[in-house]
Amino acid sequence: MKKLISKITVVALVVLLVAFSVAFVGCNGSLKVSGSAKNVILLIGDGMGLEHLEAVAAYYQLDKLNMQSMTGFNGEVTTHSRNSEVTDSAAASTALSCGVKTDNKSVARVDNENVENMAEFIAQYNMDMGIVVTEKATGATPSGFASHSYDRSNDSNIFKGYMASGVDLFVSQYDEDILNEDRESAIINAGYTRLNSMADLTENAYSAEKIFATVDAFAGYGEDGASLVDASMFAINYLDQKSENGFFMMIESSYIDKIAHSGDFEDMARELRAFDETIKAVLDWAKQDGETLVIITADHETGGLLYNPGDNFDDTLFKTGEHSGVNVGVFIYGLNGDDLQGKTILDNIEINHIMCGYITNFRK
Repeated sequence: MKKLISKITVVALVVLLVAFSVAFVGCNGSLKVSGSAKNVILLIGDGMGLEHLEAVAAYYQLDKLNMQSMTGFNGEVTTHSRNSEVTDSAAASTALSCGVKTDNKSVARVDNENVENMAEFIAQYNMDMGIVVTEKATGATPSGFASHSYDRSNDSNIFKGYMASGVDLFVSQYDEDILNEDRESAIINAGYTRLNSMADLTENAYSAEKIFATVDAFAGYGEDGASLVDASMFAINYLDQKSENGFFMMIESSYIDKIAHSGDFEDMARELRAFDETIKAVLDWAKQDGETLVIITADHETGGLLYNPGDNFDDTLFKTGEHSGVNVGVFIYGLNGDDLQGKTILDNIEINHIMCGYITNFRK
C-alpha cells in the first residue's frame, strides 16, 4: 500500500497546484501549440492506469505495449474534476472534449450552463466526426463529446443532444433500454442509416450519409462479438473518404473500466490488449496518412492496480473497486517537435487544448 499512498500524495499536490493555475478556458485555451493536423484521433482507455499497462505487458510477455513503444510524446495526465480529486467519466470526458473542469456527473456543463463540446467546436470548420465505443452510445465518456446533460444518467437528454449534434458516425453496443421505438425512429428521422451488426459495416455502408450502428455483443477483444479494431478502422476509413475538411474521431475501450471495477485481471488484460491492437492499427493508418494527430490516454484509473515484477496475475493486483486519483498515461503521435518541450505532466484539459490548437492551426 505504500506505493499507492505515495502516488496519491503526489497527485494531491498536483491537484492543488493545478486548481490555482487553471482558468475556465475552452478550446484554444491556455496551452499554446504550433503544430497542425487535418485529422485528430483520440483513443481513450476507460479506467486504464499506468500500472495496468505494466501488468498487461508482463502478462503477455511483451517488453512494451504498442502505445508504450510509439514515437512522440510520452507523459502523464492529472485527472481530478472540479469538485473532487477523484473524477468520474463524465467530468473527465468534459475536460477532454471541452477543455474545462466540471463537477462529477456533469456532461459538458459547468454551473448549469452548457460549454462547447468537440462536436460543436469542429462544426465551425465543417469537419466530420465519429464516435466508436464498446459500451452503450449514451455512456458518460462519449456523451461529453457530442451532447450536454446536468447528469450522466439522463439518457433521454443525452440522446436528444446526439440527434442534434451533427456527428456523422456512431458505433456502440446495442442496449434495448436506450434504443426504444421512439429513439429508433428519431435516428432515422435525423438522417442516419441504421445498422445492426459488424457485418453491416462493409463497403456497402460507405455510401451512407450518416451511420448509427450497434452490435449485440461488442467485446473489445472480438472473441464473443464485434472487434474494436475492425469497428475503429471501418470508422476511420469511412470518415476519411467522405471528409474533404478532415475529421475528429473518438474511440473508447469502455470495458477496461467496467472489468477493473469487478477486479477481474485476466478479462481486463484481454480488453486492454485489444485496445492496444486497435492503437497499432490506428497508428499504422496515421503514419500512411501523414496529416493526423493521434492521442492515447485514459479518463481516470480504476481499481488502484499495483503491479511489481513477480506478482501473480490475479485479482489481488486490484486494491480497490473504485476509481483512484493517480495520474494516467498519455501518448501522442504527430506532435510538432517544438510543442510540449520540457513537459512531462499534462492536465486533462490541456489534451483538449492540444487537439483544438492543431485543428485550428491547420485551417489558418
